[in-house]
Amino acid sequence: MNSEGDVLQIRLTRFILELRKISSYGLGGDQMNPEEAKEYAKTNLKAYLNSKGINTSTNFSCLNPAHEDKHPSMSFDQRRNRCHCFSCGVDYDIFDVVAIDTGLSGKDLFNHVYGLYNINVDYENSKNQTSSKSIPQSEPAVTAKT
Repeated sequence: MNSEGDVLQIRLTRFILELRKISSYGLGGDQMNPEEAKEYAKTNLKAYLNSKGINTSTNFSCLNPAHEDKHPSMSFDQRRNRCHCFSCGVDYDIFDVVAIDTGLSGKDLFNHVYGLYNINVDYENSKNQTSSKSIPQSEPAVTAKT
């Protein structure tokens, strides 16, 4: 694994998300739509694991509560911002890991993760936005005459 390349990939992802935030909300805008917030939060998995004392540069014990991992078999994939256990097969993003740690789920889980990284979400405007793309109308069904 090219750790320098992986770090650059994460930085590029964060940079692109920040550019989208600025272009969507103007300079000084501090809110993201829910999808942008979710993607940005996922880039913080490594920091979250490190804050829990987990060394992400080597394999570590699986975080799956149903897996009694006697030999560290989970690793952090920086390109995907996910943890994967090569023994039991689970694949976790930041929301999965925080859910295991806190027992939270649903909107409470998302709000907790967003709070950890000072991510402000504009739920109101995202609900009121309509797509500018036109939806193609389906052609009337053609029936054969007998």
